[in-house]
Amino acid sequence: MKNSIIVLALIIIIILISISFYYIRFEHGEIKNKVTIEMIAKQWRFEVVSIDNPKLASFNFTPISNTLGNLTITIKLNTLVKLNIKSVDITHGFAIDEYRINEVIPSNQIVEIEFIANKQGIFVFYCSVFCGTGHPYHKGYLIVIP
Repeated sequence: MKNSIIVLALIIIIILISISFYYIRFEHGEIKNKVTIEMIAKQWRFEVVSIDNPKLASFNFTPISNTLGNLTITIKLNTLVKLNIKSVDITHGFAIDEYRINEVIPSNQIVEIEFIANKQGIFVFYCSVFCGTGHPYHKGYLIVIP
């Protein structure tokens, strides 16, 4: 009887571990591509400082004025993206609705945001914390390509 309980417990543990591995593989789609993007947030724009893997991601930044600019980040589909964003002045936010990202970036702190770029298309990212008169223009575009 005691041996039967041990065998049953082992079977249950093996099943739970198998389900966990299946979930991890399904959820992450066996992600092999990874990119880290260093960014800054300031009134009223985002800027890319560096990208560690230019084969998976690139950016285009066009300054509009001393405070405004257009930032577009292009990433390959099914890439694990790690954003390290530092606010260099006041508290800002970073949000991408389609990826359910909405993080607060306190003044002079770095916030790490990870997500899998598993949806193809063009997505707006924006500051989600009111940061002054230029706040409505504090945004950019994430383009996920195959």
